[in-house]
Amino acid sequence: MSTAAKIAISMEPELLGRIDRTAKRRKLSRSAYVREAVEDALARERTAELAARIDAVFADEAVNQEQRTTSEALGQDFLRNGSEDAW
Repeated sequence: MSTAAKIAISMEPELLGRIDRTAKRRKLSRSAYVREAVEDALARERTAELAARIDAVFADEAVNQEQRTTSEALGQDFLRNGSEDAW
């Protein structure tokens, strides 16, 4: 069993009320709901960071051209050989 760290945070009463109502509706404790919300926010941030890194790679014209050339070749091969061939 892992040991969870206890923290104290401050927030507006209205936000706390929204958290409590949503947690109750989802049959979660306040702590579990906040933990899930933070995990979701961190995952979205990580996804955005990865997307930005991928975008930066494909912004490189040499990589972009290589990808176009490769996809055109694969498309032509598909048209010549039909859909039975595995890619």
